[in-house]
Amino acid sequence: MRPYATIAQVQATLRYAGLITRQQRKLIQKFAAIRNQCVHARPEPPSYSRVAKLIQGIEQLMQEAEQRCGDA
Repeated sequence: MRPYATIAQVQATLRYAGLITRQQRKLIQKFAAIRNQCVHARPEPPSYSRVAKLIQGIEQLMQEAEQRCGDA
């Protein structure tokens, strides 16, 4: 067993806990695909715009999570 959770495991835990929406879940899956393209040997690296979308999207998800935690 790994000492850390995979993106898929974290996404599943958040989904089952009701902490992310279906749309957020799909975004996380897209972000995971971009992340994998960045860190694993691929014939073609991701474009700058895809990486920028990944960073911006994760920042947005984090802000939304902080807002929900603050509202609780």
